[in-house]
Amino acid sequence: MVNTDLKRTGSSVFAEICAVLLTIYIHWSYIKLVNNKLLLLLIFAFAMLNFLFKNKMLIRWDPYQTVFIVLIIYSCIGSVYSRDMMAGVRFLLQLVLAFGIYLITLNDLPFLQVALRWITISGVVSVAAILLQIAFPVQMLMICERLVKPAAYEMTVVLFSFGYYSGLSGLNFLAGFNSAALMGICFVKGLKATSKSKRIVNYMIAIISLFALISTQKRGVLVAAAIAIFVTLVYYFWGQSNMKKLTQMIIIMCVIALLFFGVMTNTEPGIRMLKRSTVYEDISSGRFDRYQSILSNMEGKYFFGYGTGSMMVGFGNDAHNIYLQILYDHGFLGLMVYLVFFGMPLFSCLKKNRKDDTSGFMLISLFVQVLFLCYGFFGNPLYDYCLFVFYLLAVSAMNVRQEEMKLA
Repeated sequence: MVNTDLKRTGSSVFAEICAVLLTIYIHWSYIKLVNNKLLLLLIFAFAMLNFLFKNKMLIRWDPYQTVFIVLIIYSCIGSVYSRDMMAGVRFLLQLVLAFGIYLITLNDLPFLQVALRWITISGVVSVAAILLQIAFPVQMLMICERLVKPAAYEMTVVLFSFGYYSGLSGLNFLAGFNSAALMGICFVKGLKATSKSKRIVNYMIAIISLFALISTQKRGVLVAAAIAIFVTLVYYFWGQSNMKKLTQMIIIMCVIALLFFGVMTNTEPGIRMLKRSTVYEDISSGRFDRYQSILSNMEGKYFFGYGTGSMMVGFGNDAHNIYLQILYDHGFLGLMVYLVFFGMPLFSCLKKNRKDDTSGFMLISLFVQVLFLCYGFFGNPLYDYCLFVFYLLAVSAMNVRQEEMKLA
């Protein structure tokens, strides 16, 4: 009995520490005090300790883990003939660590609950920092200079000169993605809340997060978040086929559309984003030209690609489209492996379309997966490792059933 209680206490402590470290890695990778490589190792170590202190040390193997291993092996082979072997090895090592973290936290309800709590709290702080930057720009830039890593701070200043806000995240893509994630989490909590007060609070945080997302000027994240909200709503109400629920879904969608229209047409960040999408000649900010250049340089390399991490050598930067970058690095064969890797959990999530299965965790998992995969057409979430770890955390949460948890 004493041994069981000790194990439970140890597991709880290690789960809490692991969740805090994971949240720091996801939200605050560009803070000066954060050493990302060391942090990943610490997350893995505490995740392993949490796993060892559990009463049932059991990993249920499924085809998704097999595909993950195939992905790791393929990346390993790609590192051998890569145009930048060091970049390929770095990506490979982080992929292995991410797999380990995913495997030992898979379906771990106590850990996932703690992680969700810390990610929500940290997300609120991230959104608050964006709002403070809008209200007190000079003071927030001074704070950023002290807290944010030099390269990220320089980018923060450049982005701010164009009217893009990033708070204390360092870069606006991270601020935008985390604002969108918080919006989705609070939106789902609002849908699942049993009390009116909790529903109102969560919806209000979701609305504020939407404004923060628009303030970052990340149009790709905004489009991805809109698609994720739509998919989550349709999924949630699809299995509850009665007129009352259908009417409720239509009303919610209309309210979201009106709210979005109001923010975009009556706030400075919204008007700026509309101008970027309608007035400027190149609404893609050079992405379309980059995509054409990548495809034109693929001659003779369509099947296997140039090797893991080669994009940085060929173009000096990421592709701003993870699917094109996978094609360039790994060819069509590698792209097929990745599509299976991304598609399996998403379709598995969509198949669980029974009322008893629609737990808050699964809805959040669906939202984050769709957000990540859609943003992948405009950004680099696979290669911004903090976002990839966030995605894997969402995948590991999707099998938590309604009866197993109580989402506050």
